[in-house]
Amino acid sequence: MWSRTHAPVPLVDPEKLQFCITHGLNVLLQGRHGVGKTTAIRQAFDKAGLNLLIFSGSTMDPWVDFVGVPRPVLRPDGLTVLELIRRPELVDETVDAIFIDEFNRAPAKARNAAMELLQFKSVNGHRFSRLRSVWAAVNPANEDYDTEPLDPAQLDRFHVRIEIPFRPCPVFFTTEFGSAGRAALEWWDSQGEEVRLNISPRRLEYAVRVALIGGPVRDVLPPESNVRSLLQLIEEGPLFDQLKELLTKNDTDGARKIMEHPETGSRAIGHILGSKAAIVFFLPLLSPERLMGLMQNPKVLEMVVRYCATVPEFRNVINLVRNSTPGSPLAKKAEALIKTYRVQLRTDSHPILVSERELSAAQIEKLDPYGRIAE
Repeated sequence: MWSRTHAPVPLVDPEKLQFCITHGLNVLLQGRHGVGKTTAIRQAFDKAGLNLLIFSGSTMDPWVDFVGVPRPVLRPDGLTVLELIRRPELVDETVDAIFIDEFNRAPAKARNAAMELLQFKSVNGHRFSRLRSVWAAVNPANEDYDTEPLDPAQLDRFHVRIEIPFRPCPVFFTTEFGSAGRAALEWWDSQGEEVRLNISPRRLEYAVRVALIGGPVRDVLPPESNVRSLLQLIEEGPLFDQLKELLTKNDTDGARKIMEHPETGSRAIGHILGSKAAIVFFLPLLSPERLMGLMQNPKVLEMVVRYCATVPEFRNVINLVRNSTPGSPLAKKAEALIKTYRVQLRTDSHPILVSERELSAAQIEKLDPYGRIAE
């Protein structure tokens, strides 16, 4: 694979989760809304074959959920006493693990009641013999969320704390939606940071589902996002798939069309730089001016230098940088990389950087493949 967008890597390592389950560790998953914290925990315990009891923190009640609801009971001696009625799962000892979702939305009494449960697997001294661990999930405790920060003592009850990054899960989207899912991943990555913060992975999932049934996607996503490009990617296939097909077919005309387009050309670079085959196929199709401009990107510069001994177009543009802008920051970086990679670079004769806007039609016809005026 050429880029992280399409790498089948989950947001949280499932082996890490299985390790924590196997060893009875309490785990706190932290992350923004819609990143799949709850789904990851459900799947982990399903895979382990354990009985997981799930609570919603926002509706938790320490009496109903943990301690038990008191009711008066008349004893044979005529005295009335209180008896606690607990959830059947806790009475029958059928629970292997407890998961508290939205833990920092739970009332303080419920969070405090969970502290004994977390540390001793008991409530008011009554130990649940089968209970192995207690897991929880929380959103960030900041002004964006109606949450309460967990105090140090509550946090300290968790053996492991895992931070979930705020981005769509490639495994989920590619498994659930195939090509449309890969298109959605690519589109989300192309949005600006502020826009992405308003498009949670859950909302992106909604958008794809609505798009696939022909629904009003513009009413699903924020107006500042480029909805049209998402629909186009879903219809035509993600740019990654298009690039892969062009490379497989050795279609230079189609590749040049994508690379010369201002929008798709810029987006394509991120995919191309992950593959040597893609680098030596696509980047030489660019004009020297365009390639020199892209070399401000350190990764592009590194790739051009690494392969300039075998790719004439790269060698030409490196010579242009060395000859036309000696001493410039770009030239200095190029020279440093040439030494680092020990590139044996021969100098092509008279490399010339030209702009077609400044040439006549007759001169343009004399240009060689590397943007030089043929003698």
